[in-house]
Amino acid sequence: MFTSGANSLIESYLDICTINRITQKLEEEGFEGSGCLSDDRPVPELPCPNTDCIDIQITADNLQPIIGCEDQDKVNYTITICDVCPDEQSGTWDIVVESNGVTETLLSGGDFTDVSIINGIRYQRADDEFFEDGACKIFQFSIRAVGEASIGNPVTVKVKNGVDEYSDDLVTNPVSPSDLVHINGAGATPARLSTSTLLLPPNADCSLSGGTQIIRLSGVLEIDLDNLSGVSCYNFKPGSVIQMGADAKIVVKGGALRLSGVKILSCTDLWDRISVEDGASIQVVECLVQDGKYAIEAKDGALLDIQLSTFRNNHIGIYTPALTNPYLTQTVDMIQCYGNVFETTGGGLKSPFAGQKGLAGIWMSKQNAMVIGLEDAVPNYFRNLQNGIAAFYSNVAVQNSVFIDIKETTTTPLPVFSGMGIYALSNPYVSRSLTVEGLGKFGPSVFSGCTIGVFAHSTHATVENCNMVDTRQGIAVSGSRLRRVKALQNNISASEFGIGLFQNTPFKATIDNNHIIAHDPVSGQAIGIRVEENPYGVANYDYYWLKNNIVVMDKAREGIRLQGGRYLHAYMNTVEMTHDRAQDGLYLAGSADAWVRCNTVSGMSGSAMNQMSRGIFGIGNPSTLINCNSTDLTRQGISFDGLTDNSVVKGNYLNQHGIGLQIAQNGVIGIQEYAGNQWYGPFTDEGAKHFANNEITTSLSAFIVDASLSIGQPYDFMPQWEAVGQWFLDPPGNNGENTFYCLINEENACQENLNGPTNFKGEVDGLDEALAAGSTSFPQYTDALHWAGQRHLYRRLQEQNITPEPNTAIANFAASSPNSELGAFYNLENDLRELMKPNSSRETALYATQEATEMLISDLAANSRNLVAVNSTNDSLSLLAARASILEDIEENNDYADGLAEVSENSISSGISYLLQDNDALSDTAIYQFNEKLSTIYS
Repeated sequence: MFTSGANSLIESYLDICTINRITQKLEEEGFEGSGCLSDDRPVPELPCPNTDCIDIQITADNLQPIIGCEDQDKVNYTITICDVCPDEQSGTWDIVVESNGVTETLLSGGDFTDVSIINGIRYQRADDEFFEDGACKIFQFSIRAVGEASIGNPVTVKVKNGVDEYSDDLVTNPVSPSDLVHINGAGATPARLSTSTLLLPPNADCSLSGGTQIIRLSGVLEIDLDNLSGVSCYNFKPGSVIQMGADAKIVVKGGALRLSGVKILSCTDLWDRISVEDGASIQVVECLVQDGKYAIEAKDGALLDIQLSTFRNNHIGIYTPALTNPYLTQTVDMIQCYGNVFETTGGGLKSPFAGQKGLAGIWMSKQNAMVIGLEDAVPNYFRNLQNGIAAFYSNVAVQNSVFIDIKETTTTPLPVFSGMGIYALSNPYVSRSLTVEGLGKFGPSVFSGCTIGVFAHSTHATVENCNMVDTRQGIAVSGSRLRRVKALQNNISASEFGIGLFQNTPFKATIDNNHIIAHDPVSGQAIGIRVEENPYGVANYDYYWLKNNIVVMDKAREGIRLQGGRYLHAYMNTVEMTHDRAQDGLYLAGSADAWVRCNTVSGMSGSAMNQMSRGIFGIGNPSTLINCNSTDLTRQGISFDGLTDNSVVKGNYLNQHGIGLQIAQNGVIGIQEYAGNQWYGPFTDEGAKHFANNEITTSLSAFIVDASLSIGQPYDFMPQWEAVGQWFLDPPGNNGENTFYCLINEENACQENLNGPTNFKGEVDGLDEALAAGSTSFPQYTDALHWAGQRHLYRRLQEQNITPEPNTAIANFAASSPNSELGAFYNLENDLRELMKPNSSRETALYATQEATEMLISDLAANSRNLVAVNSTNDSLSLLAARASILEDIEENNDYADGLAEVSENSISSGISYLLQDNDALSDTAIYQFNEKLSTIYS
């Protein structure tokens, strides 16, 4: 930034610019400016002189163009001119680029059209195009360097108006073809430091060895310092350029290669890689590494230190190949990885991946532990790639890293996967973890414009404090059986779903304190939190929590979807609808033993509630407890369809709705005794409505209440309702002693750490009797619903050890079922559930071991931070020794955890083989029976 000019005095008043300048000068001399310049007279609004009001900044993006090299001979300039005073400027301002001896050609597409060549390139602009309303103006233009150059001569950019001049010497150091020293390692003999006379010789002192070099490499250059006496490091110093030929390769076989301020690139086809072998190390600081197939390949035992560098237009930026033996793991020690940019720019990659985006910034396989990013340092950026980070069978922690425009590839050739900000894949036999730490729930976005923010399969996954914007899927976790899944304190905007959990059967899942905007502007089908699990493996309500989340439904279908699974626990979530349209706040489908409590769902304020919006909707959820929830401003408050038998709906607050509680023609929920639901209203239709077409079905969802308790309250326990027959009953003599309330002194039903109920009804009721007797009647799907209801009833009789009264329909049902198809299906289902349940000791040990591993990975990250701040060689050596010990501990934990996981998986796989035989022997005479067979649930 450059300023200059003179003071002025007008009518005995000092103008503001002059006062500020004098005050600053006095303070520099030790005086208090305010004491020397006390002038109580009002200062008029005088304009500052032109020259004091101009701030100018000149930047260029390529300070070292390479003449004749595609895209590397181009320099993009940006000139920012700010008028910091509110006066009008006068005069004509010129921008001049003075040549350094290289012929420079102006490229099209910039801000300048009036061009003349006067010792370089001259751009002329009138004052009114520079200055309007005192704002800053930005001018951009590009030049291409052609011809020969003299290295080190500056390119001078000047902005002047005939009186004042602002200039900046940008040393562009252009490289001409004649500057390149050709290193030829092609053929049977690679080039080596010990044999090449064209490379600067190594030196025992790494700070002196090597130096600034301009080379062109063909074939292979080997750097093996272990074979050179007294030399452990080779250094390419700032300003070096390594122009790689097609498929050229650098192999670091021993010692350390240090690259600082170096450009590595190709002018035609992609070069191959820099390969760092076991025991060797590489340090890359403030470098440009471009046009590689695998820019840096790190083999087992390699050490990497990657800082403040740009990896541009590489197929993969940093790559750790899988070992030949699939059962072994490896350790590539990423000592530092911060402040780097992994990106695709321009027209994409060179041949053989012409026009494609980079496949991944970082791609790793079977790593014991790797930390990417450094807390409180410059972030890593992954931009405009097919994938950001891909991790296979690895423990990886990602922090302080930003993922931008990681889009799914829809054009050929299609990659195996794409659009993943972070992708982590493992299998049930390997216990590995992914942890992702963002920059704060409402801090800077760390995932922006990504198709999927984080995807994890068969992996312990923790994602927290991430701000994700403009994603299709925020966090997706699948197949993580007997693993731990956490999504904590994230802020996600997504068009398909914010958080999705699919067929995991986790050891523990916690989805807590996330803020999600579900926004699908095209079809309006977005979902905030989507859970689609199988009903096996989870043992109680401590395993699967969705709590304290806020979901804003902006053109969305469902706020929270709970489908399948068992013992899903949705607690204290808030769902806000921003449109009056067909949508569900909480959607439950086939989730047995679900516990939905103390959630809040609200529609649009002032909504006419004409669309089919529902606060809570359940279909086919046996033994479900729905208590202490609040719904408001939706067409239906709580709605049920199908068999939700043995369920309890109590203590809920139904506010303004068209219909407060609705049950469909085929819907039954069981007898609700003194459930304490409070109907506030007003209701534009009815407080409650049952659509059954016969009184018997209506009675199977009867609400027994003490209506007298509503007197003097703003709510009703018995609302106005509509049905064929009675379904709200007020028997005499109750006096309210059995009525349920959510908030009482003895027990607050909305406390967080309540023990989950083992069952919601400890006895059978009229619905159970009807199911046992076969006297249920449904307008549609009668046989299927009757079968499902009897399956639920028999399972509950067995699991809860309920002994029916003798000589009743239920007693006869319980006696005859074991030898029927019902009994055979139950035995198979129960065996599968027991097989999939976590082993109390083995899985606890697996969980504890993985937690310990993640703590060690956290220690590894702390070690990296300490290495950045280290002050002495001894301290550095001590930290590196501690680091090696941490990695050894992680490797031991991995081996132990893998052993536990293998035992579990072998047990499950062995058990499944026997269950499949029993499954095949089942007699299914209807499609609804076939659909419940094991082969359709687990494969």
